[in-house]
Amino acid sequence: MTKNGIWHRTTLIHHQRTTMRQIFLPIILLRLSLIVLLLVNNDLSSLLPGLLPAIKSATLDPIHSWDHFAEACFWNRHRGFHDIYESGTRVTVPPLLLLLGKPLCDMPPGYDSFLSAIRSFLVLVADVIGAYCMYRLCTAVVESEEYGEEGQMERRTLRNDDDYDDDDGKGDAWVVPGVLRAERGWIFGLPTKVVARVNVDASDGPSIPQEEADAAGPSFDDNNKQSTGNASNDGDDTETTADDPGEKTNGHKLNPQQTTTNPHKPSPPHPPPILSPHQLPLLTSVLYLLNPITILTASQSLRSLWDMLLLLSLSYATSPPSIVMDETNPRGHPTGAKCAFCLALASYVDIAYGVFLIPVLLWRGLHRDDGRRLLRRRQCDWKRVGMLFFVYYVALHGMAFGWMGWDGRRYREVLVKTVMPNVAFVEVDESGSFAGPSMGLHWYFFVQMFDRFRPYFTTFVSGLPAVFVVPLTIRLYKYPSVLTAVFQLLWAIFRPTATIHTLTLGLIFILLNPRTIVRMRDPSLIAFFALPVPMILFVTFHRMWLVTGNGNPNYIFFQCFAYGLFVAVITLDVVSATVKRDKVRRMVVKGQTKKSEALLKEVDGERKEEALDEARKPEVSTEIKSTPSETANEPEPVVVFL
Repeated sequence: MTKNGIWHRTTLIHHQRTTMRQIFLPIILLRLSLIVLLLVNNDLSSLLPGLLPAIKSATLDPIHSWDHFAEACFWNRHRGFHDIYESGTRVTVPPLLLLLGKPLCDMPPGYDSFLSAIRSFLVLVADVIGAYCMYRLCTAVVESEEYGEEGQMERRTLRNDDDYDDDDGKGDAWVVPGVLRAERGWIFGLPTKVVARVNVDASDGPSIPQEEADAAGPSFDDNNKQSTGNASNDGDDTETTADDPGEKTNGHKLNPQQTTTNPHKPSPPHPPPILSPHQLPLLTSVLYLLNPITILTASQSLRSLWDMLLLLSLSYATSPPSIVMDETNPRGHPTGAKCAFCLALASYVDIAYGVFLIPVLLWRGLHRDDGRRLLRRRQCDWKRVGMLFFVYYVALHGMAFGWMGWDGRRYREVLVKTVMPNVAFVEVDESGSFAGPSMGLHWYFFVQMFDRFRPYFTTFVSGLPAVFVVPLTIRLYKYPSVLTAVFQLLWAIFRPTATIHTLTLGLIFILLNPRTIVRMRDPSLIAFFALPVPMILFVTFHRMWLVTGNGNPNYIFFQCFAYGLFVAVITLDVVSATVKRDKVRRMVVKGQTKKSEALLKEVDGERKEEALDEARKPEVSTEIKSTPSETANEPEPVVVFL
């Protein structure tokens, strides 16, 4: 790396950190004020009678909550550490977690408010760390794509649209044709799809070629409903209005039914960009820190702590092989062990986090792209990271096994009690009780299922998410950030106790992929804005069923079904948009766009000829009336079925 590159990199990092401090400090102060406000109004049950349990069911995982952790500490004080996993206790907290977090629960009576403040502060610290990791993760993803094949294609496409010369020898082979671009690429300033138009001239005179009209931007329609000549052109006399059809543009005579564009000075065909890909890191970190679900459950949920470990692992996985300290002495930055250890800790608490080992290994070099520049080159130590992950994970269970007295039979029961509830909807004890309603569908089917079919139901539904892992990895291995978002969204549907908290993290992960977002269709947008409807109705019907008694579980079932359907629509659209994006990339890199463009031009040419023939027919006035004698001698029209 040259000195100029090192200086630019150092300046960019300093500017980003300054911006983060300016934005994060007000947000942190706001959340601290909310913690104080909740401490003053500690008794929320009087403010929200009957709604607080319903809100907890929609946003809180009961086995990853402070209340469940306090229950485990209670059994530990009265029955001992080795007997808390016996039948009747319903404890699912892992042994090492209970050992490390025991001081938080051993408070004397009367310190409930102080304990709640400590819990909220811990969640706030975890969210700040998670937001910083989200910032680093999004920055790494955006920069890696910017220096990858897609970034090069976009730069050449934009230069080609602006009539710049190509000086790197690849010519038009790396230019994305207009028909293959995303329709909403203008949102992030990316190349946007060119909509085909037919220029009709009723006077059979010469007209502007279609290729020049497409390069020039928006044009008039046949009725001249849109006009850009009414405003001042600031000295530019190349554009004309519908009121002055006699002027010329580029040597072609224009008439009232002809487009008025300047092919040598393209006008922007779309609105200005809403966001730049380089603004997404700050946006994702702010959204993560201002997540209303996290703020609402700050004093109750432990899920933010585990998400922090996941984001730490992903952030370390995307770190560059070296970090710049000054202009002459770049210092090594080994991150493989930290990445594996954070993911192993999260997987020890919840085994479902282990699926994110796949994108971590892809980022660490399992799929290495030689086209990356030195600035964001990936580290190629995926074998070491994978081995360290399994070593750390086995070591954590080994420590817990030794703490349980090296009793294999007892520790097998501990594994069943602590691992199974995270991946399968099972009974919490031998009495047949199970977790209450949540945003998923497991609880409803489990109630309706006969007892003899419950093992089959548990095995089938629990294994269903694993079916999607291998096919998605094979097809989307070049996009680890997309895999991360898809895995999180799938888990938001199939988690035994689905919550809105899981969904919000998946939606933030989608923002890491602007080139996928611009190719998503309208149904996903509709599903996104429709998601609050089943969430609100779930809370309403939960209170009607379990508090007022004028409802039934079927009301909640249909809201859970709609919630899962909307999330599934978004997930499928993310996968579909990524497949389209990858298809365009492979076609452009392999040079197959010319053949496809020729076929499209052939089809468009036939359509244009038909449109021109139809437009050049003489207009017949509808006021002419025909006599019955004239219409009687006319032949009957021939009906042709196309």
